[in-house]
Amino acid sequence: MTPRRLRLLEIATAWPLVYMLIFLAFWLVWMVGIVGAGTLAPRLDPIVVQGAFSGGMALFAAVMVLHVFTMVESLVVMAVHAYLAIAENSDRNQGLLWALVCFFGGPIGQLLHIAFVLRPATRGELASA
Repeated sequence: MTPRRLRLLEIATAWPLVYMLIFLAFWLVWMVGIVGAGTLAPRLDPIVVQGAFSGGMALFAAVMVLHVFTMVESLVVMAVHAYLAIAENSDRNQGLLWALVCFFGGPIGQLLHIAFVLRPATRGELASA
Protein backbone atom coordinates (compact mmCIF):
# COMPACT_ATOMS: atom_id res chain seq x y z
CA MET A 1 0.00 0.00 0.00
CA THR A 2 1.36 3.39 -0.95
CA PRO A 3 1.86 6.03 1.76
CA ARG A 4 -0.79 8.26 0.17
CA ARG A 5 -3.40 5.49 0.21
CA LEU A 6 -2.43 4.65 3.76
CA ARG A 7 -2.98 8.29 4.77
CA LEU A 8 -6.42 8.29 3.11
CA LEU A 9 -7.30 5.07 4.91
CA GLU A 10 -6.15 6.58 8.22
CA ILE A 11 -8.38 9.62 7.69
CA ALA A 12 -11.35 7.47 6.66
CA THR A 13 -10.81 5.23 9.67
CA ALA A 14 -10.61 8.14 12.12
CA TRP A 15 -13.68 9.95 10.68
CA PRO A 16 -16.32 7.91 12.60
CA LEU A 17 -14.62 8.78 15.90
CA VAL A 18 -14.49 12.47 14.96
CA TYR A 19 -18.10 12.37 13.78
CA MET A 20 -19.18 10.75 17.05
CA LEU A 21 -17.88 13.79 18.93
CA ILE A 22 -19.63 16.16 16.49
CA PHE A 23 -22.87 14.18 16.79
CA LEU A 24 -22.79 14.15 20.61
CA ALA A 25 -22.06 17.89 20.70
CA PHE A 26 -24.96 18.56 18.31
CA TRP A 27 -27.43 16.58 20.41
CA LEU A 28 -26.18 18.14 23.64
CA VAL A 29 -26.59 21.68 22.27
CA TRP A 30 -29.96 20.77 20.76
CA MET A 31 -31.31 19.28 23.99
CA VAL A 32 -30.04 22.18 26.10
CA GLY A 33 -31.77 24.53 23.64
CA ILE A 34 -35.04 22.62 23.93
CA VAL A 35 -34.92 22.58 27.71
CA GLY A 36 -33.96 26.26 27.79
CA ALA A 37 -36.81 27.22 25.46
CA GLY A 38 -39.29 25.17 27.45
CA THR A 39 -40.98 23.79 24.36
CA LEU A 40 -40.17 21.86 21.23
CA ALA A 41 -42.75 23.34 18.86
CA PRO A 42 -41.56 26.84 17.87
CA ARG A 43 -38.10 25.92 16.56
CA LEU A 44 -38.50 22.33 15.39
CA ASP A 45 -41.87 22.33 13.65
CA PRO A 46 -41.36 20.41 10.37
CA ILE A 47 -44.40 22.01 8.70
CA VAL A 48 -43.32 25.47 7.64
CA VAL A 49 -45.24 27.61 5.17
CA GLN A 50 -42.11 29.28 3.70
CA GLY A 51 -40.24 26.10 2.87
CA ALA A 52 -39.52 22.50 3.70
CA PHE A 53 -36.79 23.26 6.24
CA SER A 54 -36.08 26.20 8.47
CA GLY A 55 -34.02 26.89 11.56
CA GLY A 56 -33.50 23.79 13.66
CA MET A 57 -34.91 21.39 11.07
CA ALA A 58 -32.34 22.43 8.46
CA LEU A 59 -29.53 21.69 10.90
CA PHE A 60 -31.19 18.42 11.88
CA ALA A 61 -31.46 17.39 8.21
CA ALA A 62 -27.80 18.25 7.60
CA VAL A 63 -26.69 16.17 10.59
CA MET A 64 -28.84 13.23 9.46
CA VAL A 65 -27.27 13.33 5.97
CA LEU A 66 -23.83 13.37 7.60
CA HIS A 67 -24.95 10.51 9.85
CA VAL A 68 -26.00 8.32 6.92
CA PHE A 69 -22.76 9.12 5.08
CA THR A 70 -20.73 8.14 8.15
CA MET A 71 -22.58 4.84 8.55
CA VAL A 72 -21.99 3.87 4.91
CA GLU A 73 -18.37 5.06 5.06
CA SER A 74 -17.68 2.98 8.16
CA LEU A 75 -19.04 -0.15 6.50
CA VAL A 76 -16.83 0.45 3.46
CA VAL A 77 -13.77 1.08 5.64
CA MET A 78 -14.49 -2.09 7.59
CA ALA A 79 -14.64 -4.08 4.36
CA VAL A 80 -11.36 -2.54 3.16
CA HIS A 81 -9.63 -3.39 6.44
CA ALA A 82 -10.94 -6.97 6.39
CA TYR A 83 -9.74 -7.38 2.79
CA LEU A 84 -6.31 -5.93 3.58
CA ALA A 85 -5.98 -8.07 6.70
CA ILE A 86 -6.63 -11.28 4.77
CA ALA A 87 -5.10 -10.48 1.37
CA GLU A 88 -1.89 -8.75 2.42
CA ASN A 89 -0.90 -11.10 5.23
CA SER A 90 1.34 -14.07 4.51
CA ASP A 91 0.02 -16.00 7.52
CA ARG A 92 -3.65 -16.77 6.86
CA ASN A 93 -4.48 -17.30 10.53
CA GLN A 94 -2.97 -13.97 11.50
CA GLY A 95 -4.88 -12.30 8.66
CA LEU A 96 -8.17 -13.78 9.86
CA LEU A 97 -7.41 -12.66 13.40
CA TRP A 98 -6.77 -9.10 12.23
CA ALA A 99 -9.97 -9.20 10.15
CA LEU A 100 -11.90 -10.14 13.30
CA VAL A 101 -10.18 -7.38 15.29
CA CYS A 102 -11.15 -4.86 12.58
CA PHE A 103 -14.74 -6.14 12.49
CA PHE A 104 -15.45 -6.39 16.22
CA GLY A 105 -13.17 -3.56 17.32
CA GLY A 106 -14.68 -1.02 14.97
CA PRO A 107 -12.65 2.13 14.33
CA ILE A 108 -10.37 1.47 17.30
CA GLY A 109 -9.51 -2.03 16.04
CA GLN A 110 -8.99 -0.61 12.57
CA LEU A 111 -6.60 2.04 13.88
CA LEU A 112 -4.68 -0.74 15.68
CA HIS A 113 -4.53 -2.65 12.37
CA ILE A 114 -3.04 0.42 10.71
CA ALA A 115 -0.53 1.03 13.51
CA PHE A 116 0.70 -2.55 13.91
CA VAL A 117 0.35 -4.06 10.43
CA LEU A 118 -0.15 -1.59 7.57
CA ARG A 119 2.19 1.22 8.63
CA PRO A 120 5.22 -1.06 9.30
CA ALA A 121 4.55 -2.90 6.02
CA THR A 122 4.43 0.40 4.12
CA ARG A 123 7.79 1.46 5.58
CA GLY A 124 9.27 -1.88 4.53
CA GLU A 125 9.58 -3.29 8.01
CA LEU A 126 8.32 -6.66 9.06
CA ALA A 127 4.63 -6.59 9.89
CA SER A 128 4.65 -8.59 13.07
CA ALA A 129 1.83 -7.92 15.45
